This record gives sequence, structure tokens and C-alpha cells, in this order.
Amino acid sequence: MVKERSMTNPKRGWMHRNWFPGSRPALLLVSLFLLLAIYPGFEQGEPVAGMSGHRMSGLVLHILFTLILLGAAWLVHDRRGTFVVSCLLAGPWIVLGWLDHFMDFSNPLEGAVTLFFAATTLYVALSQVRFILRAKKVDADLLCRAVSVYLLLGVAWMALYGATALFVPGSFHADKALLHGPDGLLGFSDLLYYSFTTLSTLGMGDIAPVSSFARSLTLLECILGPLYLAILLARLVAMYGRQR
Repeated sequence: MVKERSMTNPKRGWMHRNWFPGSRPALLLVSLFLLLAIYPGFEQGEPVAGMSGHRMSGLVLHILFTLILLGAAWLVHDRRGTFVVSCLLAGPWIVLGWLDHFMDFSNPLEGAVTLFFAATTLYVALSQVRFILRAKKVDADLLCRAVSVYLLLGVAWMALYGATALFVPGSFHADKALLHGPDGLLGFSDLLYYSFTTLSTLGMGDIAPVSSFARSLTLLECILGPLYLAILLARLVAMYGRQR
């Protein structure tokens, strides 16, 4: 009887994964798509955090960013070390980010908080790349993880661009139509838009990096986006061929 129970409810990794075991990548993917869909509408002209000392744009968006970090940590909870590191990176942003939402931190402190968000998303993305490269078969779970990694890269670079603007004001130049408020500032949704147009090498040209560090980040993202897609496609084709 004990043997039957252990077979029907096995342990996977160091924690039980009985709560919707196949839904973790899908939930993170949905959260990321929600961010892309609603962020521009919710921001509505509010300046990017740190460029003018404003807090991040709205309660709903803050909740969504928190869900993304929690979903990212949940995605890697089957590996103890990876889960602990992701929680250590996400924890400071969740605590300090909510304090910043109500208190308006100074630019350097807000930049440090933004870096924790970028570090968490990048760390989870790298751990999922390792998972994809070691996978043995192509299924819906793997495809959700692969797409989530691509979106996490774009969101992480948005945070890196935001931190760059915090520490080095005037790092980005934009068309006047994109500038918000009387101070003429970019919004986080603009940096999100800039990040994904750079990641996909689309490059609309309405936002341009000015500082040397912003240019380096832009160049790195331009290289990373096509490189990830090429490696991912080659890996998925190889695994699919072995399955057949």
C-alpha cells in the first residue's frame, strides 16, 4: 500500500509539486504577456522611476511585477540551490520596491532596487536555458519555458535600461512625441518598448542610447536576441528529430 502511494504521488526534486505541476511555465508566460499588454495603458504619461524621483507606475503594475518575480522563483523551485538564490535576489526588490512605491526613494537607491529585479529575471532565464539544453523531449512545458526565457530577457533589459537612466541621467534620447510630463521624461513602458525592439533587432530608431554604458547594453541585447533564437531553434529541431 505504501508502494502504491509513492508511485501515484512521487516527489519531484526537494519539494512536492502537486499544485498544478504543468502550469508553472504557463503561469509565468501569462504574467509576462499581461505585462506587455497592459503596461503602456496603465503608465499613461507617468515618468520612469528615478528619472524624476517618481515611484513606479501604479499599484496594478507593481502587483504584476511582484507576480512575475514570484512566478520566476516558483518556476525553479524544484532545484534547491537555484530556488534559494532566486528568492535571495527577488526578496530585496519585493520589499524595497513596495516601500519605494509609497515612499519615493532617491535615484541611486531606486536604481539599486531596479538592479535586483534585473538580476532575478536574468538568473531565472539562465537557469531555464540550462533546463532547455538538457531536456530530452519537446512538449508544451518546454515550449512555455523557451518563450518565457525570451520575454524575461526583454523585461530584464528594460530594468537594466531603467537602472542606467537612474545612475546616468540623459542616457537615452527620444523623439519629443515619446516624452512625458513637463520635464520631458521617458516612461518605463518606453524602455520596455525599446528593449523588445532591440532584442528582436527591429530598431525603430525613435529611442537611441546616448551614454557609453547604454550603448554597451543595447549592443549586448542586439547580439543576445538572435543568438538565443538560433540556439533554441537548433535545439528544438534536434530534440524533435530524436523523438520521431
